[in-house]
Amino acid sequence: MTRLTKIILALTLSFSCAFCCIGYATVTDNLDITGTAEVPLQEGVFIIRTDLVDSLDINESNTSVNRAFGTTMDSTVELSDNNGSSYATFKVTFFNNSSESYFFDKVEYLTEVYDNEDIVFEVDPKGYFIDARKYQTIYITFKYDGGKTAAKSILNSSLNFSFIQHTATTAAVIEGNSADNLNSIYDGRTNYDGGNTQNRWTNWTSTTAGRGEIATINIIFEEAATIDTVKLFHFIDANQNANRYGSCDFPSSVKIYYYAEDTETGSGEYVELTGLTLTKNYSNEKRRSGDGVYQMTITDDSGKSSSVTFTHNYKSTPPISSYELANAVTTRGIRVEIDPKDNFFVGLMELQVLDENGDNVLTN
Repeated sequence: MTRLTKIILALTLSFSCAFCCIGYATVTDNLDITGTAEVPLQEGVFIIRTDLVDSLDINESNTSVNRAFGTTMDSTVELSDNNGSSYATFKVTFFNNSSESYFFDKVEYLTEVYDNEDIVFEVDPKGYFIDARKYQTIYITFKYDGGKTAAKSILNSSLNFSFIQHTATTAAVIEGNSADNLNSIYDGRTNYDGGNTQNRWTNWTSTTAGRGEIATINIIFEEAATIDTVKLFHFIDANQNANRYGSCDFPSSVKIYYYAEDTETGSGEYVELTGLTLTKNYSNEKRRSGDGVYQMTITDDSGKSSSVTFTHNYKSTPPISSYELANAVTTRGIRVEIDPKDNFFVGLMELQVLDENGDNVLTN
């Protein structure tokens, strides 16, 4: 039994059955018989209330939640046809009718049930975790994309609020493209293996989609863990294109956040860790002319430095970036935001989250 929660990387919607009623009573003309019929309250996380709490220059008579069932909200919003700053904000309250904890992941929808791409939404969770028999609130704001009015001012949509259930295994959730094998980043194998896609994770795509876009890894802990250092074991590959675009390269930057929670209210937010100390086991990195293969100096755990060429046959110490926190933090989750270089992707052989004793708390 491990200390972390199970990986969930699903991008499909999970539409739940409708929650209903508590009961009713009836009396006939001829018989004084009273009866009740009950439908059990839905299990798991579901919406119990929606309220329009803030707006600017909207048509309120045509702005409402038409139906809420499970974690899905069907709504209609009519913004101003001449004010690009028009918006409508709903407060959505959830209840967790289970004995497990859940984690809010994202809002998903199908384009077929979102009929106006000129109106977008922003989500503001007042806490990401919803524990057993507890409530959680998420604010969602609909507004014009770019603050400019469009030919159509009405949006009909069906949005699903995706929650992840805690279990007894590891969990890492990706925001952005994900390819190869996400499980590999916490399988304990730290050596470089450029020839096997099952031994690495990347956000690579065969098209330009997602190139240069941020990839975020959310790591959720079954129990609060103390974090002191985060280590990224990089995957980089060759590129024979003249401009070298489209391959996996080192990140342009990395940001790390931890989940800060008010234990009394259950509200919480991700806070960026500042004052991180970055150390690398590699230097003098550059791509070889002709085939774009990376060459650099690698220093292994014993302190020995060697000149390394990262071909498919190389299977030893990878380039590693270590981010040491100014002060250790105890948290239920961290978020690692990896920003690629322009027109490149990123990849990892392994990701380690170390406690104050140097032990890796991210394990299978």
